Parts: sequence; structure tokens; C-alpha cells
Amino acid sequence: DKMEKNCLKCGYGLGGALTSWQILGYTGIYGWASYATALAHNAGVKAGIKEALDILSEIPGIESLSGVNLSKMINGTNFNRPMELVNILQGLNIKLCDSSSNQLFCAFAKNENGKLLAQAAQNASQAGITEAASVQGPKVAFIKTSTADLSYNMIVSGITILIIVILMVIIYLILRYRKKKKMKKKLQYIKFLKE
Repeated sequence: DKMEKNCLKCGYGLGGALTSWQILGYTGIYGWASYATALAHNAGVKAGIKEALDILSEIPGIESLSGVNLSKMINGTNFNRPMELVNILQGLNIKLCDSSSNQLFCAFAKNENGKLLAQAAQNASQAGITEAASVQGPKVAFIKTSTADLSYNMIVSGITILIIVILMVIIYLILRYRKKKKMKKKLQYIKFLKE
């Protein structure tokens, strides 16, 4: 009787621990994966912005323009969009280059009706996208591998605990059956003695 109660309590404890442990464990894994993915994305965006700025700084005369800070104009929303980069460069051209200006950037911007400017923006955007992907890709792959390993370990341990609970229930049922069998024999013996 005492063994049955202990067995039942142990199975109940393991079964309760299993569900709460897995719910909290999966919540933790999901939260960690979301946070790590966001960090990887931010690192990729920063690398992409830096690469786009490096390519744009190769445009002749752009570094010598007064009052122009490309790093404030290029951000995470436009470094990978060539048309937005073209708009930024054309805006600089319109704002800083008048008909009498002979700055190197102005000559470059007016050359071939701005085709070279558009090509430079396209190259900068493509380089930024490539760099962002090369930085972000391995980090996201590592995160996915890590979460898969953690999920696998939780599944295996959950199955193990479930098997233990099932064995405890089986032992409980066997002990209960034996007890009923003994009680039945006892009742038959008492009945036999009364006759």
C-alpha cells in the first residue's frame, strides 16, 4: 500500500515536471533564438552599410564635398536599395553642383547624364547586400543548428521522462493487481473459516 502511494506520487511528480520543464525550456529556446537572430541581422546591416559607404566613398570628389556626411544619409533602410542611393547622390548633385561648379564630383555626376552615378549606386547597393548576407548567413546558420540541438535534447529527455512515468504507472497497476488478488484470497479464506 505504501509502495503504491510512493510510486503514484513519483509518477505524478515526473509527469508534472515534464510539461512545465518543456514549456519553459521551449519558451527559453525560442526567446534566445529570436534575440540572437535579431543581433545577427543587426550585425549584417551594419556590415552592409559600411561596405556601401566604402564603395560610395570611391566616387571621385565625394569626400571633398563640404557639409556632406554620407554616413548620416545611408542607413539600414536604404543601403540595399539602389534607387534610394541614386536619389541621395542626385540630391547632392542638385544641391551642391550649379552650372559654374567645376568640382570633381559634379563633373562625375554630369558625365553621361548621370549613368556613372547610377552605376556607382548600384555597385554600392550590391556590395552592401553581399556583405550583409556574408556576415548574417553564418550566424543565423549557427543559431538554427544550436536551437535544433537544444530541441533534440529536450525531446529526448522528455521521451525518457515519459517512459519512466509509464513504467511507474505499470508498476503501480501491477502492485494494485497483486493487492486485489491477496485481498480476494483473504476474503475467500475468511469465508472458508466462517463455514
